[in-house]
Amino acid sequence: MRTKKVRFVIMVVLIAMLAAFPLSAGASHSWGNYHWARTSNPFTMKVIDSMTSDWDDNLDIAISDWNRRA
Repeated sequence: MRTKKVRFVIMVVLIAMLAAFPLSAGASHSWGNYHWARTSNPFTMKVIDSMTSDWDDNLDIAISDWNRRA
C-alpha cells in the first residue's frame, strides 16, 4: 500500500515538473530566398489607419521603424 502512494507521489511530481518546465520550443524565421518584389528602390507602401485613436502613437512608431534605414 505504501509503495502505491510513493509511486503516485512520484508520478504527480513528474507531471508537475513537465508542466512547469516544458520542452523548449524552437522556430525558424528563415524564409529562404523570398523577398518583396519591387520595380523601384525605394518603394512606397500605402498605410491604412483603421484603428482607434488609442493606437495612433503605436502606428506612428511602426511607420517610423519601417522607414528607418538599416
